[in-house]
Amino acid sequence: QHEAIDGQAIHFSAYREGEIQFLTTQGSQFWGTQAVIEFREDTQLIRITNITEQKKAQIALQESEAKYRLLTESALDIIILLDLERKVQYISPSIEKITGFTPDEWIQLNKEKQDVHPEDLLKIQQHLAEYPHQRTGDQIRHRIARKDGSYVWVHSKTNLICDKYGEYKIQVVSRDVSQQVQAQQELEESRQYFQ
Repeated sequence: QHEAIDGQAIHFSAYREGEIQFLTTQGSQFWGTQAVIEFREDTQLIRITNITEQKKAQIALQESEAKYRLLTESALDIIILLDLERKVQYISPSIEKITGFTPDEWIQLNKEKQDVHPEDLLKIQQHLAEYPHQRTGDQIRHRIARKDGSYVWVHSKTNLICDKYGEYKIQVVSRDVSQQVQAQQELEESRQYFQ
């Protein structure tokens, strides 16, 4: 095997190439391809090519595709991503269909702790406090605020997920169950009436 360097054919015994995340002396990181060319046991040529922008574009595309699949599969569900500090990182557009609030408005409500019914706030906080210690899906039923001042019952399933950067996020998928809750309440009232 050989490679041309300054127009000269250089023979080598081995060639390895891979993607690696490098750390600069200033403490910043960048993605690069590292090619290692072995000429002899004691001689190597290492060539590093910065591919940070390509890598960022690739990761962004993969995350966008993953979000699109999730939205397609759960178009009527509210999908929320929280970091481990419980701060909202992403919320799906379906929040507006169910509550009347845009995603940005909902994030502000969340910061002010006005996004859930006051009676359910402690229950939600205790539920989320289990993460990241708990990784399996857990479920809870609670009420979230609507723009008209009312509340809607939702059934939420929570999971701990890992994104492309290796960072853990809390994923909450909530579904409107207000009709089921109303039907249950009416059934209970009917039972009490005929007792």
